[in-house]
Amino acid sequence: MSPLKNMSEEKGIALITGAGKRIGHHLALSLSHEGWAIGAHYNQSENGVLELSEEIKRRGGRVITLKADLKNEAEVISLISKCEKELGLPSLLINCASVFHKDELQTMEGQVFDEQMAINLKAPLLLSQAFAKAHNDVSVASSKGQANIINITDQRVHQLNPTFFSYTLTKVGLSTATTTMAQALAPNIRVNAIAPGPVLQSIHQTEDEFNNECEGTLLGHGTTPEEIFETVKFILNTKSLTGETITLDGGQHLKWSS
Repeated sequence: MSPLKNMSEEKGIALITGAGKRIGHHLALSLSHEGWAIGAHYNQSENGVLELSEEIKRRGGRVITLKADLKNEAEVISLISKCEKELGLPSLLINCASVFHKDELQTMEGQVFDEQMAINLKAPLLLSQAFAKAHNDVSVASSKGQANIINITDQRVHQLNPTFFSYTLTKVGLSTATTTMAQALAPNIRVNAIAPGPVLQSIHQTEDEFNNECEGTLLGHGTTPEEIFETVKFILNTKSLTGETITLDGGQHLKWSS
């Protein structure tokens, strides 16, 4: 892809949490290839986000890296203002960063519960609040629905079970917030979610276990980072869409036992 010639060719500014690795890294790179300037949040994945930044700059795009511990409320809230100061006001917020600890009700520990709630649920809500406030502070009369929040949830919100207990609660909460934020922030900001099934092998799986999970879906496969990116583009291009969750899981959440 040819490099951008100037800032006027940019489609907008996207702030993406968890951009240093996995899905967030792919979305940041793919959006930059489409002409977006990128605010790349990271915490511990410094090497990944620096690699991302170098690649985007090599192609002529604009990018800044934003370090923040999503358990720290002040650091979370400051991300929007830092992005606006260094790059410009983002018109797209993708809440992608997440932690994925395995527990059940019987084994749930308060510290693990609090960490997942802070990173997976509270941080996206605080970021969305700050994002909305920043857009309310500028003229939006001619740009209704042009600002977007996309939350990355999980197919588990449709297929509840008692494993990954506290993680599931955070994603169900974020799924519900997708609907209620869409109601609260209309017409100026659209809010939608993507709920993936198996995409990349998790830290709790062997390669065989991941392959078995994919093969066990209705379609016999999961989704890919590329499909998630294409769905982000679909959401951005579909101006009438808000408050919805698009599930990409090969039909995993539709499985049933007779």
